[in-house]
Amino acid sequence: MKKRSMLPAKSAMLAGTVLLSSLGLGVATAGPAAAYAGYCNSTVSGLLHSGWSTPVPAYKGSVDCYMEKGAQSSAVSALQRALKYCYGQNLSVDGIFGNDTRNALINAQSKEKISADGGYGTQTRKALKWYGSSSDTCAGLKG
Repeated sequence: MKKRSMLPAKSAMLAGTVLLSSLGLGVATAGPAAAYAGYCNSTVSGLLHSGWSTPVPAYKGSVDCYMEKGAQSSAVSALQRALKYCYGQNLSVDGIFGNDTRNALINAQSKEKISADGGYGTQTRKALKWYGSSSDTCAGLKG
């Protein structure tokens, strides 16, 4: 008899837990996804504070994109050049976001005193210095 009277209470608790979990998951995934145009797969010319321009990661012309380990594109090459020339990281510029690029990015994020998670997004783009090959200089982006 006790088992029957407990069943509705357990079902209600389970339903409540599932509902809360799904609501929490929806809130957690909606915020960051809405902040980015997409996965960085190209570059656009970004104007450096020094007056020169340099390629910076982009997705369909938007610099509000993200990258992580596994990415392969010209956007990764732009990031690798910045990490190599502006942060002194021993890194090949091969366009492949592997362990070496992730570790170099963590080091640069730490130097810039931002979240050092090894992923590239808006916070990292705004904090990093970028390499202007035509001027052989490193500077932050304007705007």
